[in-house]
Amino acid sequence: MQNMKVLTVAVLASLACAAAASTAAANPAEYQRFKVTLYGKAGTDKKPNAVRIVTNPFHEVKGDPPSFLESPPFSTVFAHIWWPKPSVVNTNILPGCEEKVILENPDSCPKDSEVGEKGVAEGYARPVNAPVGVGTKVSLENRIFVIKGVKDTIALRVKTPLTTAIMRAVTKKATGPMAKSYGLRTDFTIPIGLIQPAPGLVSQLSNFTGILAKKTYKGQAIFGLKKCPKNKKLTTAYQGEYNINLSSGDKGMGVTSAANGGFSVNQKSEIVTSTSACKQG
Repeated sequence: MQNMKVLTVAVLASLACAAAASTAAANPAEYQRFKVTLYGKAGTDKKPNAVRIVTNPFHEVKGDPPSFLESPPFSTVFAHIWWPKPSVVNTNILPGCEEKVILENPDSCPKDSEVGEKGVAEGYARPVNAPVGVGTKVSLENRIFVIKGVKDTIALRVKTPLTTAIMRAVTKKATGPMAKSYGLRTDFTIPIGLIQPAPGLVSQLSNFTGILAKKTYKGQAIFGLKKCPKNKKLTTAYQGEYNINLSSGDKGMGVTSAANGGFSVNQKSEIVTSTSACKQG
């Protein structure tokens, strides 16, 4: 609670200092970037090899203040990752951990339920309608677990100076036009505590690194690769969906789920990609 008060005061003070500035109308999607690094070699269609995966959606930094602070305060409310066709995800075979335990006491979860390494992230706490460049930088840490009894779903436990929350991520087969190039799709729903960490504040994510561990369980890869494609390239794609200034209702491109407060989706990024070489085992 003390951290929340300190950060809220700091943000509001920075807003007062910049009261003469005006809010720009830049699109937050303009600065969305994405990078994926895979460590390990591909296996075969019958025996995929486990790999370590580092995912990094981020907003490009240009200038001072950073370019993404030229936009109105925004928060990511949904995110989507499309994985290469050789990708496999076998989280359902793990024992999992109760979601409440993941949130309140993650160190007591069964060892095999944690499927990631500790990741880090950065963002800005910004008051609603903040002028250009106004925001207090904050750091985040995340851990990744399988939720007990919930299929195809992992939980990213995200801890910030203001709150600790669970971000659910559901993985299914890619569908529609994207299925031509990708095998799986993971949909992330950002909870309200990571969108509005305190009254009047927008949590604007700028850089998020999530790490899926190279892990096997009973001889099976949890996150793995089958045989490399003919072109020996692995392409992963990302799209972010954003809310501007905590707007809600029908003010935008659609309303989000109750899980993240019913805030509107006001902007969507283009589908951005990251490509790396596929090394055959």
